Amino acid sequence: MRFPTVGQYIESLANPQGLFRTLRDVVPLRNPYGELRLHAGNFSVVFKVGLPVQEKALSGMTGMGHYALKCYTRPCGRIGRVCAAVGALDVPYLVRCRYLPEELYVYDEYERGAYFPAVLSEWVEGETLGRHVARLCGAGDREALSLLAGRFDRMALWLLQQPYAHGDIKPDNILVEPSGELRLIDLDGMFLPQFAGERSVVLGSPTCQHPLRDERCFDRDIDDYPLAILSLSLHALAADPGLYDRYNDRENLILNAAEVAAGTSGLFAELGRNWIDAGEGELAALWRALHAPVPAVAGLGAVFRALTGDRALELLAGYDVVEDGDRACALICHGGRYGYADLDRGVWTVYPLWEEAQPCSEGIAMVRGGGCWRAIDATGRILSRFPEYTEVMPLREGRARICREGLYGFIDAGGRESVAPVYPFAGAFREGRAKVRLQEDYFYIDRDGFYIDRDGCKIGE
Repeated sequence: MRFPTVGQYIESLANPQGLFRTLRDVVPLRNPYGELRLHAGNFSVVFKVGLPVQEKALSGMTGMGHYALKCYTRPCGRIGRVCAAVGALDVPYLVRCRYLPEELYVYDEYERGAYFPAVLSEWVEGETLGRHVARLCGAGDREALSLLAGRFDRMALWLLQQPYAHGDIKPDNILVEPSGELRLIDLDGMFLPQFAGERSVVLGSPTCQHPLRDERCFDRDIDDYPLAILSLSLHALAADPGLYDRYNDRENLILNAAEVAAGTSGLFAELGRNWIDAGEGELAALWRALHAPVPAVAGLGAVFRALTGDRALELLAGYDVVEDGDRACALICHGGRYGYADLDRGVWTVYPLWEEAQPCSEGIAMVRGGGCWRAIDATGRILSRFPEYTEVMPLREGRARICREGLYGFIDAGGRESVAPVYPFAGAFREGRAKVRLQEDYFYIDRDGFYIDRDGCKIGE
């Protein structure tokens, strides 16, 4: 007999007495309209059921009363081995489950019947991530969305550190409990170390998975791309909940993996520009990581550790110290990008984001990204932007040399142009004066641009 349809399972659960092989007194729960509480997917249907007290200790589950009973409409692959492995784990994010082979008797349309497998798991109160995000965005609750993004990043980091992978990360497979904690459900596509060399039986949602993922792509890295896609989406929505109404298509949150991977997502490009412009180094790093040509995203764990607040320099494998004159704000380079670190404490203070950067001087650093120079403080906060300059040098005695159209001048620590860029040559300030050249003549100017002699007196006084 082929696997039953959703309708045939509904008929069995409507009057289940005597149809279960091992479970006793199963009570299918109903909604206020008398309909069975269920959710139908592509190859299964999940019923909410109640079990008597003596059944509550199944596979370590206690005190719940309500359970999820998953019944399959096609062969269920490795779920028996997955349940056995997950049942032996004590982890914060995976639901406990128990595989029940040949458990539920179902009749076909000819009144012939057979037993079919089912999976019994914890019933998690809450709502799917997709519904939760929709509600928060509808209310414009930026604070709650920001907290949710942080919780998601912590879960993502935990999952990336495990020897296994979920295999179908998407909004509908993540539940948000009333406490705000997250739980992963639908474990049919899990990768476990004992499955190495086998092929995937679940490829996951196309809106979250890299387009090159196929059945041969089955290892602990298969969650990389969807975790990054969803994290970026949550952080973007925390900043602008209005993006949900403009970009949600009921399958994604706001980003589509195929469009991101193909470079055709205008939203994705805009988010990257915005995060670079705002100096959001960790999010910009995650954004760049999603340019990965394959489903596995190199260095993703380190990025999520940074997003969750871990600033250890050791995370930036292979970083170089470019200039350490100020060890509390040393210029470092990682992956071709520049940032700053406190070498004595062993932490980065500004995540390596910038395409160019000058050594920190007088508490301010000059950096360039997205074609624009900026002044930042020691924490990375943007102080000023200088889109009109092609070069900005470190502060010396309160003045930074700038270049515009090949001519040099100076700005002060606040970004105000104190000396207009009119000189073909200008040196840094030392002892209150800077050497400049105009046509073929060299002379000195003070910090406000007045001509001075070698003694520092204004010429003409």
